Amino acid sequence: MGVGIGNLDRRVAVYRYSAAGGAGLVAETRNALNEAIQPEPAAAVPTAAPFVEAWAAREDMSDKERLADGVQLAGLQTRWLVASTPKTRTIAANDVMVADGATWNITGVKESLRGGRHRLLEITTVEMV
Repeated sequence: MGVGIGNLDRRVAVYRYSAAGGAGLVAETRNALNEAIQPEPAAAVPTAAPFVEAWAAREDMSDKERLADGVQLAGLQTRWLVASTPKTRTIAANDVMVADGATWNITGVKESLRGGRHRLLEITTVEMV
C-alpha cells in the first residue's frame, strides 16, 4: 500500500521524559495492569508540552485480550506513519504518544519504505487501558 504525505490525516503529540521539573504533568503513565508507573527518584518526569507534534496515518494491527495474574487485559496495537524529520527520527520507545483521545505506549520506531526511502517512519504503539 502506498502512503503519501497527503494521507497523514490525524494529529499526534509525542511527550518526552526530561529532567526539567514536573509542573503541569501530562496524564500519568500506566502499565498493562492499569497501575500508575512512578518515576524513580533520580528519573525524569514527563514535560508539560509535547516534544513532537505531527500529522500521522493510523493503521490498527491487532487487538487482543489475555489473562495475566487473574486479571483480564485488553490492548490495541497500532502502527502510525509520520513524516521523517530530524525531530521525529529522535522518537524512542520510552516516549508516550497522545492521539485520537487516547494515550499510547510507543513500542518501536523504524523507517518505512512505503512512501519512498527516508520519507516516513512507522511508530508501533499499544493503547494504554
